[in-house]
Amino acid sequence: MKQGETLEFVVGAEKRLIDVISEAEVMPLLQSAVNAGIGRATIVDAADVPLWSCGRDQNDVCSPFPATGPDTESCPIFLEGEPVGNISFVGGVSDAAALQVVARVVGGAINSMVSANLKRMLTTEIHTQVVNQSYEELVAINRRLTLS
Repeated sequence: MKQGETLEFVVGAEKRLIDVISEAEVMPLLQSAVNAGIGRATIVDAADVPLWSCGRDQNDVCSPFPATGPDTESCPIFLEGEPVGNISFVGGVSDAAALQVVARVVGGAINSMVSANLKRMLTTEIHTQVVNQSYEELVAINRRLTLS
């Protein structure tokens, strides 16, 4: 890098939960929670809009379920430290401790997936920008050489 030049870092556009993870990635985790005995697992975005659901009443993703209670556990989903959604697990298991364990495991897996996907996306965006910028610089150099 030449003296006086600066580096610019572009982080990319703001991402929503649905931009970072897909149904194909999420549904096996939700299905695993149901297979472990959870009655229903639902993921909502930051505006409480249901995105994915599995288990009891899975066809009616908008049907109400208790927000809190002895047979309900929830886990926030974070994107770079900011809450972007929530995963709720409703009953089905006879032991509240088992519900908490499943919520922690599946919630942790989803948060890890969100973090890994975001890093991959940002790396790809930055790489693409650098390649495009390098190409534009080479075209400008070629143009100056052609004129000379």
